This record gives sequence, structure tokens and C-alpha cells, in this order.
Amino acid sequence: LIVEDEEVLLELLVYRFERAGFKVFSAMSGPEACDQIGRRRPDVVLMDVLLPQLTGLDVLEMLRKHPEPKVAATPVIIVTAQTSPDTMRRSLQLGADSFQLKPYSIADLVLRSCLLIKQHREKFNRNLSS
Repeated sequence: LIVEDEEVLLELLVYRFERAGFKVFSAMSGPEACDQIGRRRPDVVLMDVLLPQLTGLDVLEMLRKHPEPKVAATPVIIVTAQTSPDTMRRSLQLGADSFQLKPYSIADLVLRSCLLIKQHREKFNRNLSS
């Protein structure tokens, strides 16, 4: 799931992730992101901080409180143009798996997404077999 309110950037990210083999869903606001997470159960969420109606950090906080452990543990990469140390600290305190300042390398985000998905699957496969 890619959550970005800048339409041109969202289209570019969707295109690049699809070319890398991802099945991509997108959202342009906090409430839309919550809806997509609830319906789609994404393997990873790439989330901007500054979003309409609910911030990316609000969405992250709600996600981490989800009643299903596997959904609550969905890997989240926070992306933002905000350089405030408070934003980074708050993201990590809320459970972000990664934090990336804009501008960023899309290739690096694709790679990081792949690694986080692999780690998430290994963790839950290990828990199922225990």
C-alpha cells in the first residue's frame, strides 16, 4: 500500500513498484489508508506523514493497535519531507519499521520493502510453526 497525497509522486511510486513486481494499492488520505489496510491487508505500507484528515502517524498508531497481530505488525516505511527530529522520533516510537526523508531513491524503497516483507513473513511463519 502506498499512501501519498501528491498525485504525481503517487503515480510514479505505483508505476515503479508495479514494475518491480508488486501488486500495488494506493491511498491519498489517512482515512483512505485505514480503509485500504482493513480491506486489503497489505504486506507493507509506504506512508507519507503529511496527509489530509489524518496524518500518517495517526494511521500508524491505529494500525499498531489493530486486533489482528499479523495486521498490527504490518511493516511500515514512513516517508516525509519533514526534517524535524521529533517526526523521526515519534515515527519510531509508534512502531515504524523504517524512516526515509524526501527526496529518496525509489529503488532503495523497493529494496527496503522487499526486505521488510521477507522479515515479516519469516516471523509469522516461525510463530505458526511454534
